[in-house]
Amino acid sequence: MTEKVLETTRRFLHGAAELLLAGPQHRETGRIDLRVADGGFGTAAAPDLRIEGDELLTGFGRFPLNGRSYDDVAAAAGLQAGEPAGVYGGGPGVRTDEVIILDADAVETLMAAFADGDRALREFAPDSTPILWPEHFDVAITLDQVNYGVSPGDQYVAEPYAYVGPFEPRQGEFWNAPFGAARTMAELGDADAVARFFRTGRELTARRVRCARGSSFRFAGGAAAAVRAGRGLPDPAGLLHRLRKGPRRLAGEEGDRSSAAGRDPRTG
Repeated sequence: MTEKVLETTRRFLHGAAELLLAGPQHRETGRIDLRVADGGFGTAAAPDLRIEGDELLTGFGRFPLNGRSYDDVAAAAGLQAGEPAGVYGGGPGVRTDEVIILDADAVETLMAAFADGDRALREFAPDSTPILWPEHFDVAITLDQVNYGVSPGDQYVAEPYAYVGPFEPRQGEFWNAPFGAARTMAELGDADAVARFFRTGRELTARRVRCARGSSFRFAGGAAAAVRAGRGLPDPAGLLHRLRKGPRRLAGEEGDRSSAAGRDPRTG
């Protein structure tokens, strides 16, 4: 399987997450958060929709994705394809009339990465609920001003990878990415290894470190002050969302200051 095949499949699955799941859910409930589900991913609220392999599952049946446009799939399922309007400015940039192209091996690789990521996050932080964000298409949590998650790949790393993204830049051998630390899922091997990677990141971010500006902070129990996300960091892949300050919240939760229901605060 080539990088191009993986990239193409990832783009169209990302489009399905945005246009066939998050969009309909946002129009009905005001929420955009998705979840990892058996064999794929699905909505976290009504309507009950799921992408399993190369099919859209609803309460009325299974609808093939491959070789059909998002508009055609949505019409067959009794839905309206479309992004969550006015919620964020990023996303996959996929049109509803584009014909979906999915490679079976690539689908299996990407779905396995999400499944291992979700399992690892739940093992690492049992009190947190992993969220699959439709904008960046990563499954993640935020703890004590550090983002932990698994991406199916992007401009920075072409294949699925796990990441630890502290809001304040770190220095040291562990921190090998502009947004913190990244390890490919192939390198880590399984969900247990991903959870260990997260634990290592948490241990290191809890220690006193010398930050890029020369000031010492201690990141433990959410006690860091004056955090400025991404200041002075190179960002060749536009990944400073990994460094945004403030825990990710959903509309209606205490402390949510987003102007649109369901807005992911990482996007401002």
